[in-house]
Amino acid sequence: QVAVAQSSHQRRQFDLREIVHELTLTLSPTLRRAGVTLTQDLPAGVTLDSSPGPLSQVIMNIVNNAVVHAFAEQAEPRIEAHGQVSGEQLTLSLRDNGCGIPPEHLSRVFDPFFTTRLGHGGSGLGMHIVYSLVTELLGGSVHIDSTVGRGTTVTLRIPLQAPQPDASESAAHA
Repeated sequence: QVAVAQSSHQRRQFDLREIVHELTLTLSPTLRRAGVTLTQDLPAGVTLDSSPGPLSQVIMNIVNNAVVHAFAEQAEPRIEAHGQVSGEQLTLSLRDNGCGIPPEHLSRVFDPFFTTRLGHGGSGLGMHIVYSLVTELLGGSVHIDSTVGRGTTVTLRIPLQAPQPDASESAAHA
C-alpha cells in the first residue's frame, strides 16, 4: 500500500496517524535491524486534504537518513515524531538523538547530490527530494536544527489542505 501511495501524487483526504502507522509498519524491518526505536506523539483526528504518498516519502526519507547517518556511536538510537495542529497548519517534527550534523554540512543538506556517504550507498538525493516535495507539492516548508553530539530535528510545516495546482501545471501533466 505504501509503495503504491508513494508512486502516486494523488490527492485525497487521509488521517495523519493512519499514514504514519502504515509507514511505521513498512519501516519496521529497517528500524529493527538498526536497533532504532521510533516513537510517535501525534494528535488524533487530524485529517489532511493533500497527497499522502509524497508525505509518506518525505517521512521515510528523513527516517532513513537518520538511520544511515546519525547513529554510529549511539547506544540507544531513537527517532521521535511529534505533531501538532495550529489553525490550518500541521507542524510535524522528526527528532533523533544521533551525532548531529556539522555546521559546515548543515547549509548543504538540501542540495542535490550532497552526501557524506559517497561510495557507501548514499546518492545525496533523499533530503533534496524531501525539500522539493514539501515546498512544491505539499505547499509547506522544511527546516533543520542540529547540534553535533546531540541530534537533529527536521521540522515540516504543511497546510492541512494542500494548495491547488495551477491549471497550466495540471494541463502539462495530463
